[in-house]
Amino acid sequence: MLAVTYAEDDLKKYQEGEFPNEKKEQLAQIAVNEEELRRAEEKLDWSRVLFEEKFISQTELQADELAAQKARIDLDLSRSNLDLLLKFTHVRRLTELNAEVQKSRMALERIQRKAKADVIQAEADLNAKQALLEREQGRLGKIRDELEKTVLVAPQDGIVVYATSFQRSWRGNTEPLAAGQEVRERQELIYLPSSGTMVAETQIHESNLEKVELGQKARVYVDSMPGRSFPAVVKSVAVFPDATSSWLNPDLKLYRTDLELLDHDDALRSGLNCRIEIDVAHLDDVVVIPVQAVVIDGGHTFVYQQQAGRVRPQPIQLGQSNESFVEVVDGLKQGDRIQLNPPVTDAGDS
Repeated sequence: MLAVTYAEDDLKKYQEGEFPNEKKEQLAQIAVNEEELRRAEEKLDWSRVLFEEKFISQTELQADELAAQKARIDLDLSRSNLDLLLKFTHVRRLTELNAEVQKSRMALERIQRKAKADVIQAEADLNAKQALLEREQGRLGKIRDELEKTVLVAPQDGIVVYATSFQRSWRGNTEPLAAGQEVRERQELIYLPSSGTMVAETQIHESNLEKVELGQKARVYVDSMPGRSFPAVVKSVAVFPDATSSWLNPDLKLYRTDLELLDHDDALRSGLNCRIEIDVAHLDDVVVIPVQAVVIDGGHTFVYQQQAGRVRPQPIQLGQSNESFVEVVDGLKQGDRIQLNPPVTDAGDS
């Protein structure tokens, strides 16, 4: 707004003040130069008369002629300056001031349009935030109502054990569950030890998942009870890999698997270490060899077989396996002798 006012004031000041003053100055200068020319010409006329009468010298006459010529040139220059002012300087200056006024008005219009757009945008943002506030307030009220109506009922009598009691981290023991503490989805909060059914927890590598199914039989060996085992069945297999193992090693995918013990003993306690064997398959009348005797080279599987006092590589075809033994489907028969540890060099080529 001030820019427009200043531009209009500059235009008015030039039209009503600066230009008329400059024009008057030029006209006054012309009048002065005309008077000086008139006097110089009169003096020159008298000097010529006096020169003819031998009253002045040639030099004095020439000086008066130069003075008259200078007065004539000054008059022409003053008239030229007036023409320049009227035809060029005034027109250019007037055009510049008018353009500046127009530019300032256009800038003011742009600012006004932008201000209106900003107001509209601000009102839209305000309405959106008010709507969001109303939704969040409604959601907060619903959550508070749900919390007031939420009751956790234990399925059985017993004691409560915080899940943090069995958790460890590199920073030390995890803080116990407390009122107001933030928890994440699927986080284990408490355990309810049962005096009846016991569950053994293990983790299955992704490569063995296809071998494990619900209801499979298994045996649980408790470290604190040597020589005893408990029959069990696979109760559940996690859908997602364990987050802790994935965080420690992104390439390691372990799936939590729970097994329900079919027998109960009062000596069993929560948190005991145990070893688990899951019956994946029962194979009768098959040939098995230790896992460490198998050699894999270039996609081919073979063992080193002893024949006639010599050791030669024997191609084989493998079947089911566990941590210690692997089934040989083809390539060996019962009674064949193989070398447990592969030789450093191929003995058949010696």
